[in-house]
Amino acid sequence: APSGWHTSWNCDRTDNVVWGVEKYFTDDYGVTYVLFADGTASIAGVSGIVSEIVLGGHPEFPVTEIPANLLNGRSDITKITIHSDITKIGAYAFYFMTKLNEVEFEAGSKAASIGTGAFGYSKLLKTITLPASVEEIKANAFVASAGLETVTFEEGSALTTMGNYVFLNCTALKSVYLPDGVTSIGASILNGAKQATVQVAN
Repeated sequence: APSGWHTSWNCDRTDNVVWGVEKYFTDDYGVTYVLFADGTASIAGVSGIVSEIVLGGHPEFPVTEIPANLLNGRSDITKITIHSDITKIGAYAFYFMTKLNEVEFEAGSKAASIGTGAFGYSKLLKTITLPASVEEIKANAFVASAGLETVTFEEGSALTTMGNYVFLNCTALKSVYLPDGVTSIGASILNGAKQATVQVAN
């Protein structure tokens, strides 16, 4: 709390109180960015109904993470573009997006971590190309994305770790070609994906 405020101070309103906010900005996609006094920034939320959305890339709001649950349950968005400055996709960020059919990582992506359940239940998503920068895919990242057929890793992939049940119940998935740098594969990553096989690059 600010200097001089009593430690027992509270508020009867339901709003969150955030210290050190410099400014807010909402772009044409309805994405609201927040800039903090220390120069860091975050995505506060997404408002309105849109079919396509770009996350990150605003020059005054240097966002590097997509928050957990950001678009969880959205039924309007069909395409997501992830700016190259994003390094982390939070847990369940794009979970249960019933109309999502395209995900694009910008060239030169720095995305290193894909969170738990991030793309789970994205049933219309048929293919995805993961950038070479991705080092870790956490548990259930694509769980029950029943339309997913192809997962491609860019040449020179830095992937080392895959959590449990990454492709659980991805029933349309046929094959996954893992980069040769993978050193840790979790339990039953293809459980329920009866057509799929895993091959590791030489």
